[in-house]
Amino acid sequence: MARKITNYQPIYAFGDQCGYLQTIETEGFKAVEVEYFLDEEYRGQGIMSSHFPSYLQLLKDRGFTRLIAHVKKGNYVSKKLLKKNKFFKFNELDNVEIFLCVGALKPTKARIQEVKEMVYN
Repeated sequence: MARKITNYQPIYAFGDQCGYLQTIETEGFKAVEVEYFLDEEYRGQGIMSSHFPSYLQLLKDRGFTRLIAHVKKGNYVSKKLLKKNKFFKFNELDNVEIFLCVGALKPTKARIQEVKEMVYN
């Protein structure tokens, strides 16, 4: 499967690039993966929390409606960021939890199969 990085946006703090936000489009998937990173020395200062919502709005304005994010199971800060921005956990693979944001779709157990079909088919 071909993967393509799109919507790259650097994050700057105190005059330095300290991280980035980007999407990864994978051939055959309807959802677009949101990937983000912040250098360790800049973490815990609210930098990603202040950039992430506006980045999601930018994606929405560009027509992206199905977003997915992968998080290591022990990364509680990242999970909190996603949940705060209307992502919900819908699957696990090995040491990774998968979060999804699909408009106003409610994260009920009855919809998990429907969500998987929306993402993967």
